[in-house]
Amino acid sequence: MEMEKLVEMITREVMKRITSSANSMVTQKKKVLVISSCEEELREVKELLEYKYEVIVYDGEDINLKNYESIIVTNLCNKGLSSMALGLCNDKSQELIVEALFKGKRVYVLKEGIQYRKYSTKANEALYNLYSQYECKIMSYGAIIVNEKDLLKSMEIGADCNEKSVQKDCLVESGSDIHSKSEVPSKSLLLENSVQSHQVVEISNKRLITESDLRKLYMNGIKEVNLIKKAILTPLAQDFIRINQLKINRV
Repeated sequence: MEMEKLVEMITREVMKRITSSANSMVTQKKKVLVISSCEEELREVKELLEYKYEVIVYDGEDINLKNYESIIVTNLCNKGLSSMALGLCNDKSQELIVEALFKGKRVYVLKEGIQYRKYSTKANEALYNLYSQYECKIMSYGAIIVNEKDLLKSMEIGADCNEKSVQKDCLVESGSDIHSKSEVPSKSLLLENSVQSHQVVEISNKRLITESDLRKLYMNGIKEVNLIKKAILTPLAQDFIRINQLKINRV
């Protein structure tokens, strides 16, 4: 009988400690603030992050950004993108995003939720390029553009300093894309194994690859390109690859 009581006491104590440990883990979760106007996207992000983060949905009330590890924007309309690129704020959510960038908070914007990107195959090229520049502009302010499937990984490893530098360069490179399609570049690309029998070109001395770079190669019949592993493709370059079905190899 004494043994049964002892076992019962030990069991209760173990369960108490397990519960305490579980509660402690919950309280240790870092908070993230999600700004979303789409219920479906909000649900998907919550399901993705809830096991590791305490997810708070922005409801328009005043927020103390000190309490949050990151800000996640699931969708960004054309008006919102262009306004923030110009440093303007149309509503409270945009004011909050700009404030977060000022304070050095990590602001993640889901690529799938950026409105202008949905028109990549139909839009007027000059107009599409303009909004691509706006995207690069907010990247230069510190916003991190990421695919939803890569969001958790990006949040875990943080933003690399070199990546931030490339994001800032993106604005300049993207801006030059509009005017450079019919112009001869002032500085030619270094092409190793320039045109092989199977039409593969290697770009070995550039880390930021623009649409203009790829278009010049494509116009010369090149459909396969080797890039260094750390090369970054601008948004326009990514769209050009997808639309024209180019093959990109990381070497």
